Amino acid sequence: MYRMLLPAAKVLQLDYVNGACIEFLQKQLDPSNCFRIKEVANLHDYTELLSSSEAFIKQHFLEVVKGKDFLSLSSDDLVKLISCNDLAVSFEEKVKIMYLMHYNSIYKNQFSMSPFQIQLGVNLDSLAIHKKLF
Repeated sequence: MYRMLLPAAKVLQLDYVNGACIEFLQKQLDPSNCFRIKEVANLHDYTELLSSSEAFIKQHFLEVVKGKDFLSLSSDDLVKLISCNDLAVSFEEKVKIMYLMHYNSIYKNQFSMSPFQIQLGVNLDSLAIHKKLF
């Protein structure tokens, strides 16, 4: 229903309806629908809803990856997501994700770069293990 209501409210400049829909969708965010809500927000240029959905995805990443919508992410969207500095996973989890991406047939041959060239948003100088390895 909101997929029809949001564009209509925007065209008719019904700010109250827009605000109510956005607030409703923000409250409905969960691991099973966050990517679809993000897509709606992006499609209709709702920056507040887009920010909320992106923040939710980053904060609940380990739950979100278990959903069907995660598997349908484009390789570019996946790279952008795991490259975030504020993704709520450890550096080791990001490395595991890259390893799986490298060997997963879903993403095979879809990357413009090797998954191992993806910037992880982690300063290796800040990792204690870095000094032991190098």
